Amino acid sequence: MPESVTVNAAPSGSAETVLPPNFGPEVIGTTQLNALANNVESAAMAYSNSSGQTLARVEVLLGVMTPGSGATVQITSGSSAYELSLSTTANRGRRAVFVDIPASFLTSFKVKNLTGVSFPASDNYVLVAPQY
Repeated sequence: MPESVTVNAAPSGSAETVLPPNFGPEVIGTTQLNALANNVESAAMAYSNSSGQTLARVEVLLGVMTPGSGATVQITSGSSAYELSLSTTANRGRRAVFVDIPASFLTSFKVKNLTGVSFPASDNYVLVAPQY
């Protein structure tokens, strides 16, 4: 006999968004950040922007690490940059989320490590998704 399941209404603020083709995120950095030394920029990465949106969200995911005091991570085009502070909580993974980044900025960009330590040797990724 099947079990009874209680179905609840979705929490307030939940909603469907109808998305165009090619809406999904792109994993564009899979090895560029591995063991990246402090105060060093990664190799250049590029976002294809197949969605045609003008703004994007960039997520820099870092493996388990313990950043130094005043730790930040930047995404840079060479002529301008966006920067986020990171907590110094020991032995935790990191997720830096940059929003409202012009897609034109992401045609060629790098990640700069300003954490005071090298990035972990693995489990580092850069995801870019169009913003709707």
